[in-house]
Amino acid sequence: MAILPQSRGSRSSELDIRCVFSASNVNVYANVCVKHSTFPQAPPAMPACSSPKLTAHGCSHTLPLSPYCTATRLLHTDSSTSAVSELQRDISTEISTQAGILAACEPDIEALTRAEGLREVIAQVKSGQVAAIRMKYGPQKRRATDLMWGRIKGAVTRRERLYALFEKEFGGDEDRFFDFFGREWRKGDQQDSLQAFWPVVQAIPHMEMDLAAEKSKSEYQDDSGNFSEAIWRNRWEGLNKMEIWRAIGKEDYRGRK
Repeated sequence: MAILPQSRGSRSSELDIRCVFSASNVNVYANVCVKHSTFPQAPPAMPACSSPKLTAHGCSHTLPLSPYCTATRLLHTDSSTSAVSELQRDISTEISTQAGILAACEPDIEALTRAEGLREVIAQVKSGQVAAIRMKYGPQKRRATDLMWGRIKGAVTRRERLYALFEKEFGGDEDRFFDFFGREWRKGDQQDSLQAFWPVVQAIPHMEMDLAAEKSKSEYQDDSGNFSEAIWRNRWEGLNKMEIWRAIGKEDYRGRK
């Protein structure tokens, strides 16, 4: 727990208590603002603790003990015992509240991350489930971002990127999409075998870079030496970006740094 001062030299000092705890394997940050009105005016030359370390007994530092020490202003007042008890009650209440919120969110998180295959993820986005989770937890105008968004943002955006590829490059054609990502090299496997979801999403930026490098070749340049979209389209007519990537021999789902 860290105590951060908001103002100095006034009778009403506001301290921001930031509490870090774990609930359902999630780090939760809760800000508790408590007002106290027992601080006297600060003397002009009172030194402040430059490197405070809050302990059970107060603050350990190399400067003379001061009621205005950054980390111990509250603990060194006459009302320290009652003030600390008040803070502990506030923090305990906040922790309980946030833990309850996290528990309520678990079904959404579990449902989101349960789908891991390409078919399941495409169906999940099509159903509107991913959009609903973004709407519920993601950033919105006139609303603070939900506490849970940091935990689920990656899972949401990965699914959105895959679906954008499905829509833009494959025209939403499921047969074409799943045929392309079928892993034919696994002969003898009787199950529906597709490329894994996460490697496909990871490969998208590498595909874009490889195609950009291909476009820089002289064979796609016009008489003025500039890239010609017409020459490119004529060369790869009917193929989308992923299919061109495969045709030039650059397709790779092993991951690159």
